[in-house]
Amino acid sequence: MGPKNLEPIINQCSLYYKDKNLCEQKLDLVYFIKDNGAGFSMENFDELFTPFKRFHSDEEFQGIGIGLSIVKRIIHRHKGLICCDSEVEKGTTFYFTLNDFLA
Repeated sequence: MGPKNLEPIINQCSLYYKDKNLCEQKLDLVYFIKDNGAGFSMENFDELFTPFKRFHSDEEFQGIGIGLSIVKRIIHRHKGLICCDSEVEKGTTFYFTLNDFLA
């Protein structure tokens, strides 16, 4: 993924982050994880990383809703950024950086 391909990801992230400074950092390497699962509405992005927040019932998916909040905390402690793009019934792609690991 070249630098030109990173710009849309950074722009997407900046739409949903209240702290715009997170999106202005230099990003040399972006990891991504993609699935074709249930997805979610991007209108819910602000709540996505809230501890114990769930968008699906226990019958649909197990869990207590703590996973993504832990992931976000770990990534931010490494001076990274996480964002995603999702569509209901089509899946989600999470993008993240781990700038502490870049020399």
